[in-house]
Amino acid sequence: MVVRRTLNKLRTRSREDRMAIAGWIAIVVVVVLFIGWVVYFFQSITQAPAPDFQSAVNSLNPNGLSQAYASSTQYLTSTQSQ
Repeated sequence: MVVRRTLNKLRTRSREDRMAIAGWIAIVVVVVLFIGWVVYFFQSITQAPAPDFQSAVNSLNPNGLSQAYASSTQYLTSTQSQ
């Protein structure tokens, strides 16, 4: 009942007024969706496991670099010989 009465009042207004109301409704919808996305995004960040930085430290280890170099050269020589 209230919605029907409001729609009838909107129909009697000028086109500019209806466009302004539609614009505000669109802005409100976008803001609500953005706030919902922000809440979901930050909750998913807080629930995600912390990154493992130890593997990054190990990759910078000189032994790790020499092992990576040896494995890459072994791979390259095996592909070149075929």
